[in-house]
Amino acid sequence: MIKKWCSMYKNVYMYNYMYYMLAGCGAPIFLARKHMHDMPLYKKWGVVGFSNEGRTIRLESGIFPTYIYARMMWDVNLDAKALMDEFFVNWYGPAAEPAKAFWEELEETMEKTPWLGHEDRILPYVYSDQLIEKLENHIKKAESLAKEKIHKEHVFADRVALETLKAFMNMHKAEWAADFAEAARQARKMLDVRAEASKLSRFYFDPDPSRGGDDVGYYYWSAASREKYYQKLADMTAGKTGEMVAVLPEKARFSTDLRDDGRYTGWYLPEFDDSKWTSISTTIPFYRQGYCDSQGYPYMGAIWYRLNVNVPASAKGKKIFLYAPAVETEAWVWVNGKFVGHRPYRDAYERPNEINMDITDAILPGKTNIIAIRVHTGFNAAQQSAGLTSRLFLYSPK
Repeated sequence: MIKKWCSMYKNVYMYNYMYYMLAGCGAPIFLARKHMHDMPLYKKWGVVGFSNEGRTIRLESGIFPTYIYARMMWDVNLDAKALMDEFFVNWYGPAAEPAKAFWEELEETMEKTPWLGHEDRILPYVYSDQLIEKLENHIKKAESLAKEKIHKEHVFADRVALETLKAFMNMHKAEWAADFAEAARQARKMLDVRAEASKLSRFYFDPDPSRGGDDVGYYYWSAASREKYYQKLADMTAGKTGEMVAVLPEKARFSTDLRDDGRYTGWYLPEFDDSKWTSISTTIPFYRQGYCDSQGYPYMGAIWYRLNVNVPASAKGKKIFLYAPAVETEAWVWVNGKFVGHRPYRDAYERPNEINMDITDAILPGKTNIIAIRVHTGFNAAQQSAGLTSRLFLYSPK
């Protein structure tokens, strides 16, 4: 597309909007190879300049990608790999090799992942426990090799990037376990650990006191926003504003509905036989559980989830709500065969993107209840609508 535009016009500028992610919450995303690969092509095709939007948050993007990007704006014929070696030696001194391995490990992972998706929804699946272990080894080696104060400070900044990523991953794991107080603590930990790097340089992270210590440039679904959100859920389920009634199973019975048969043939009924349906996780986008093609193009249309949940007899006489932190993009809900409500369409990237529905009149305390959720993904492939991507639960508000 860029090549075609350049063939038609002689004044094509690149406007790049957040090379990393608008709502990445500060998790590190290294894109040096991307710039090394793309810049010569822009020059070859005829791009004449750049007008980019982003954040001055260097522990999100890494120091080197910004440097190589700026250098190659003026000379795409630079030996970028040699410049990279030179940069890491100058920046990290004797710790250059493991420091470079740390950032390259991140980019290698991002390059090779089969995951596609909008914003940070995919990062907890791209980044793994095995990756965290490798990154920890690289940082420990760099810490042991750095001797001079300046090199120790630069390695320490990378340590902060890693601790930020650990907290980011743990925050999501806590959400999936319906441990919302822990998720809130991990969101706060991201902010607290980053404050240590900010003391060295505001270019690493730039706290904004007016926004609860969150970093400048994170105006949507930031660590501070998530801390407040998870604390709200913790209050709803731990006694302050409500109490947890039951956490729904992570696994659900699942089916696509290409011809939209389910509404008319009773897929929501308790007696419906779903034994031929597959079982999938509600905390992982459905399209990566067997429902996308070899190019990553997702199934789009109606999909159904059915879950069984035991509701304690102690819930009798209480208001009961069904809550799902994330559903993409539109949902209809039945409980024990009774229609209880519709959650209107919302773009897949929006957060929170919840179902919060009063199901009191349909729930049966002291029995096993069947909850059926019909989700429509919409037809925008670029959004990679993921269906349910978090743990569902029942709560009783005060």
